Amino acid sequence: MIVVAAGSGRRFGESEVRKQYLPLRGIPLLAWSVAPFLEHPRVDRVTVVVPPEDMDDPPHWLRRLPLHLVGGGCERADSVRAGAESLDEFDRVLVHDGARPLASRSLIDRVIAADPRVGVVPGIPVADTLKEVDETGNVSRTPDRRRFLRIQTPQAFPFALFKELHDRARIDGIVTTDDAGLFERYGHTVHVIEGDMSNLKVTTSFDLSVAELLAQRLPLPAL
Repeated sequence: MIVVAAGSGRRFGESEVRKQYLPLRGIPLLAWSVAPFLEHPRVDRVTVVVPPEDMDDPPHWLRRLPLHLVGGGCERADSVRAGAESLDEFDRVLVHDGARPLASRSLIDRVIAADPRVGVVPGIPVADTLKEVDETGNVSRTPDRRRFLRIQTPQAFPFALFKELHDRARIDGIVTTDDAGLFERYGHTVHVIEGDMSNLKVTTSFDLSVAELLAQRLPLPAL
């Protein structure tokens, strides 16, 4: 599997520590993100994609974990592709955001148990009313929120097709916000399974505060 943690975490302002290395209950956020996969009996290998400049001197705690480190690229797709190229030939690959520290065993089980022939993504319902606005800021319509889901990771894909589509997207200049977007773009099936409300993505300092509260009920990852 691939854990993508090559971003700069710019939305955390002037912090000298990258977002993925910030402490969550005193343990680096990225350590929380990789722990459930390192512990899962059906995950054979964990590859973590980090900023390329971190490869010369990775954090000491990261070097101690039983995982493989790969330097990322300028864009998320470049980092995912680098992670995929480092893997052996597996039937299936999971991709997870390094900024999602609270993925549960039950969520990972559901992703793995889903149809291995298609793309699989976890999703949760949208609770708020959605408004589409025009370029002037005026509401143009109110879509039915029942038709929309908030998509999470880990996502799962047939490995050979996953690599093929990433290579094709690089040639075609296609950029998507997640790997499922490539499967959609090229006409392949993506199936949605039940996500987990606690599986939040830490993007801002507010998200980190929420994750801190949720993590109080969990055991600390082993380092």
